[in-house]
Amino acid sequence: MRFVGLLTILLCASAYAAPAYDRDDWKHWIDADIDCQNTRQEFLIRRSIVPVTFTVRQDGRDCTVRTGAWFDPATGQFFVHGSDVDIDHTIPLKWAHDHGGHAFTPTQKEAFANDWRNLAIMDDGTNSSKSDQGPSQWMPPNSGHNCEYLLRWRFLLDEYGLTAGTADEDMINNGLAECALR
Repeated sequence: MRFVGLLTILLCASAYAAPAYDRDDWKHWIDADIDCQNTRQEFLIRRSIVPVTFTVRQDGRDCTVRTGAWFDPATGQFFVHGSDVDIDHTIPLKWAHDHGGHAFTPTQKEAFANDWRNLAIMDDGTNSSKSDQGPSQWMPPNSGHNCEYLLRWRFLLDEYGLTAGTADEDMINNGLAECALR
């Protein structure tokens, strides 16, 4: 009898589990205005503190940013080569998927993946170490950026109706309470 009850609980729980994450479902780096510069390139252009240069294509179009000057608040470092930085999703796409985003429509997933409020310049190695972790597992190495980082998380969670687990929610709330005391 106990086994049957446990099996029923497991079957019911699996019926409500999020489907497997597929990054291709979250169309990112789109070229919304069809000018050959996708979201990543346009973000690099607008966030550079100096005029950017491009790797010119054979057809003469300026589609890919080569150089500029970008500040990564997560590490406190500056970069001058577009290839040295990633455009980080503050709330990683997989994390969003696992915390309610799986129910987004394809249009909502695309909007989330390209929402500039969820994007940040980040050192590529640091972005790799962050991966798909929430704030309870990863915080910026530059602790001076923590308040802004947690504020962004809170805003995006509320904006998109995502649900953080207890550990992430506690990290956000406790961190923001500390920020308020400064």
